[in-house]
Amino acid sequence: MDIDLSLASPAWTAVADGLRVRADHPCTAPTSPDVLRDHPGRLAAVEVTEEHVLLAVDRLRSWPLFWAARDGGRRLLVTDDPAALRSGLECPALLAPAVAEMEDAGFVTGARTLLRGVHQVPQGAVVTISRRTGAVTRDDYAFAAFNPDEITDPEDFAVAFLDALGTTMTRLLDRLGGRRLLLPLSGGLDSRLLLAWLLRHGEAGRVATFTYGVPGAREVEVSRRVAQQAGVPWCAVPYERRALLEHWHSPATAAFLSASHCWSALPHVQDWYALSVMRARGEAGEGDVVLPGHTVVGNMHDKQLLDAVPVSRATAARAIIHHHHDLQGRPERAGADPWVAVAVREAMTLAGFDGSGRTLRSLLEGYNLRERQTKYINNSVRAYEHLGMDWALPMLDAEVWHTWQRGTAAATATRDLYRVIVDRLWARATGASEPESAYYEVTRVDPRTRAGLKGVLAATHLLPAAERVFSTWSSLHSETAFDALFTDTSRARAAVGLLSGRKTLGLWTRAFLRDTWCRSAVLFRDLPVVEE
Repeated sequence: MDIDLSLASPAWTAVADGLRVRADHPCTAPTSPDVLRDHPGRLAAVEVTEEHVLLAVDRLRSWPLFWAARDGGRRLLVTDDPAALRSGLECPALLAPAVAEMEDAGFVTGARTLLRGVHQVPQGAVVTISRRTGAVTRDDYAFAAFNPDEITDPEDFAVAFLDALGTTMTRLLDRLGGRRLLLPLSGGLDSRLLLAWLLRHGEAGRVATFTYGVPGAREVEVSRRVAQQAGVPWCAVPYERRALLEHWHSPATAAFLSASHCWSALPHVQDWYALSVMRARGEAGEGDVVLPGHTVVGNMHDKQLLDAVPVSRATAARAIIHHHHDLQGRPERAGADPWVAVAVREAMTLAGFDGSGRTLRSLLEGYNLRERQTKYINNSVRAYEHLGMDWALPMLDAEVWHTWQRGTAAATATRDLYRVIVDRLWARATGASEPESAYYEVTRVDPRTRAGLKGVLAATHLLPAAERVFSTWSSLHSETAFDALFTDTSRARAAVGLLSGRKTLGLWTRAFLRDTWCRSAVLFRDLPVVEE
């Protein structure tokens, strides 16, 4: 099998004969799962030997890698460039099962992609392809499974967590030198933790914060007050629908969407408009480093199942499907999808799922991190790269990841202890006895009042309807004006869809796949759709 290697980024380095690496830090064996398990920072590697081709990505999937057989299996295309996949295939076509899965989830599971015959290296994996037979094997070295060696004392866990964050942040700052840090300040826990750490360690002078939203949005006000208390620069980008849509339908957005979907997920567009405006205003520049609050924390869902262990495989599978594969309000379709079944079974194997509480947490959080977090959330970094900026995700680096996996259910299944950790560090960093501004919440209803209302509604069988009505209203009155991106339907039809069970991302995903999301983008409509 001959190898067609098409690596578009100039950041790749030939470190040995047949070995190319793109990484923040030197690695002794960049295609060894045992070495990569603890390797810090970002990394992708391609190694070509006489017998095999090895493809490796880090636990973030910082820079996606793809491969596809060509000429009847006589050649192998390996690339980091999504555009090269389409141009390098003899008869490019979309896979119908992949399109359906992406409509339901916003991503394509496992090593599959939207394109027939094209594969990707999953998060935290090394793929080995035999040049003689074409056989493919994979080592998933970084699936997020909880460690049975737990840190049981909450105070000890808090100390270990901050120590791990300190290690990753210190290493990051050493790598970056004096470059400016741009912090998207949402008013929530994650961005406030990063800001508190930087203040505590004397780095306020290199930090600039920003936020965005419709004029008068609560999240913008919370963000402003947090930045004011921290004493760091802050700017806001108003999301006014007319200006937002004008930019959204521009060729610039079409180019971004084309470069960022990686044939496997809806592009993450949350920061795109804000940073585009900031670049135009000179408030963000080439070489700036964006620090979004993406984190290993908070990936648990369906926490009530922890009170019902042992949990059956069927129950756990339903929880995953209803949480991740329900963007169109049709989880029964995803439940019958053999592609989804394969992804869930793979995750169960990697989590060592046996129905216990620890392996249930490993399964739910591991699937979340491997699929949605990596392919959709973390992929927001493509926007930063497209605008000429750098990025880092220190709360997803190896040390923080490993420490979180030693947490008990009491410490990690909710954000309660995490909030205590953030509050304490914020108090030490700012000298404030408590945050000047409350954390941003979608609703300002007191938690006890909300719990009481939910109890009454549940008793009268009105809770699902009430939750759907509230969710629909919130989606149509977004504080970030994202309801303006319902671009291929009227608000009335969007409301009907939302009330019937569709999600905002479901409406976006269907429009994206139909090339009706951005008027300047023509990505899929000229590709045939095939079953296999």
